[in-house]
Amino acid sequence: MTDFTMIKKLFHITKRNGFSRDEIQTIKNNFGELPQVFIDYYLELGKDERLNHTQDSLIKPEQLQYFKHNEYLLRESTCLCLGNP
Repeated sequence: MTDFTMIKKLFHITKRNGFSRDEIQTIKNNFGELPQVFIDYYLELGKDERLNHTQDSLIKPEQLQYFKHNEYLLRESTCLCLGNP
């Protein structure tokens, strides 16, 4: 499990606020294997609105099915950010 202690401390997060394993499985069904840190983040912090939807948005599992490329992780206010340019 990835350690997100620093992020939690900076954002005063005291409890898990992530997506379920079933929601993560939906992503795996569409894209295959995922990096462990991606899975850990979505499970632990993926639903925290203050952290993930203030300026740029973390794409929610149910939205990932609409993307054709598995490089999309973050939707910026002006464009999509690619993990592998």
